[in-house]
Amino acid sequence: MRKMSKVLALTLSASMLLSLAACGGSGASSSTASSAASAPAEAVSGSFEGTATSYDRELTVTVTFDAGKITDIELGDNHDTSAIISRAFPVIEERIVEANSPVVDSVSGATFTSFGVKAAVANAMAAAGLEAPEITFATNAGIEYAPTTLENAECDIVVIGGGPAGMEAARIAAARGHNVTLYEKNKSLGGLLDFANAVKGPHENLLDFKKYLIRQLELTGVKVETEVEVDQAKIKEVNPDAVILAVGGLRDTLTIDGDGQTPVIELDDFMSADMGENVIVYGSNAQAFDTALWLVVHKKNVTMVTPNKAEELDMQQSQHAMRMMTTALYALGMNVYPQSQIVTVENGKATILMETGVTTEVACDAIVNGADMLKNTSLVDGLSGIEVYTIGDCAAPFNIAKAIHSGNDAGRQV
Repeated sequence: MRKMSKVLALTLSASMLLSLAACGGSGASSSTASSAASAPAEAVSGSFEGTATSYDRELTVTVTFDAGKITDIELGDNHDTSAIISRAFPVIEERIVEANSPVVDSVSGATFTSFGVKAAVANAMAAAGLEAPEITFATNAGIEYAPTTLENAECDIVVIGGGPAGMEAARIAAARGHNVTLYEKNKSLGGLLDFANAVKGPHENLLDFKKYLIRQLELTGVKVETEVEVDQAKIKEVNPDAVILAVGGLRDTLTIDGDGQTPVIELDDFMSADMGENVIVYGSNAQAFDTALWLVVHKKNVTMVTPNKAEELDMQQSQHAMRMMTTALYALGMNVYPQSQIVTVENGKATILMETGVTTEVACDAIVNGADMLKNTSLVDGLSGIEVYTIGDCAAPFNIAKAIHSGNDAGRQV
């Protein structure tokens, strides 16, 4: 009996210790929470600014509180499409003020704008010392609102460039109800798709894709004007709500010292050029590798010289395609000199400065300039009063898939 009492006492003591520990832990947590707690709502009055990202650009609001209650929201700097935000903001503002919280449903047809406003209001609440909810694209209150239609919300959009990125942007923007005009300086649409098809072959179905995009422009009502060279004067004359620039990248001029007898051929012209048997391809991007493979298949002796690192060779291709391309070209005898430069070309021989600092000579009858492309946004640089989106190779040169992706994003954002 005494033994059982002793066990019971020990058990009760342990329970009490655990209870005390738990109470102490609870007290500590409460203290921590209290010290980090938000200010009492009734103590907060005044105006506070909040900024958030609406799609990929900042949007700012000023929120006025009266005893912790949201009484007014003023829209500040933003880059959202004016025809959309001017109609959506009053709706989302009314919902937030009525709920006294940014946890409200977004406005249909203005998801990104709604998210930006709600997130900015939440950040203003945090700036005011109030407890701010976390806002995501899924944030909603589950309230049945009366149907809201953004009447006459269509915008006048100009797309400059009829390659895959420009056509995709035009297609999406028009499908969303905007009035879209696409300008192309050449006689036909497609950009470099015809050239890419000629180099790569029909197995990638690039011509079918071009036909699909052209047909989609017809179905969505895009106005297409070819053989039009657009400048800033033309843009200001048309005065659109937004401009999407998709004119492709620029390739830097390749100047080689030497006797001047060896031609430097631009990538767009290499298939029809007279270039002899020994060809240096300068560059190591996907276009350069496609060019090298085409030349090797046509029985040329190809050497690749590139300023890029070995691990960056053919980086614009998928991993599968890159392995296939590099393995095939190496097996067919192509040599690659990474982090190297062509110093001079004389008497049919090129002197190459390798990454080790050592020079070597290779036979060279012609050089194809496949250098990495550069950005090409000068047409819209300094353009004010009009929303501007730059897409595809003119904004971030990479590959066709990325260009199309950026066009789709711009069509949804504008």
